[in-house]
Amino acid sequence: MHVDTKNDRILAFVTTSQLQFFKDNPRLECEIVRVEPGLFRPFTKETAIDCRNAHSMQIGKLDQLRADGKLEVKGRLPSPVMGKVFDTVRASRLLSRKLKRLLAP
Repeated sequence: MHVDTKNDRILAFVTTSQLQFFKDNPRLECEIVRVEPGLFRPFTKETAIDCRNAHSMQIGKLDQLRADGKLEVKGRLPSPVMGKVFDTVRASRLLSRKLKRLLAP
């Protein structure tokens, strides 16, 4: 069976290695997932996945960005990190329920 997923939506997150903002705002620590350098090859410095800063995107749009050379996929986050992202999103006090519903159960 062929399933057309181009209109399915995913959550995309902002990541940053500029961590001073989170040091200055420790109450936001529960809204991020920290990834140590070397755990995910593209992250050469400690990096925060900002789970309060999520964007809903159509898979077809991502495919188009890749085809246009505007997006490069660097790999997959390790399963333990993805688990922490899912847990952090579900527990987020700042992320809308609409976005939280995009997570698979």
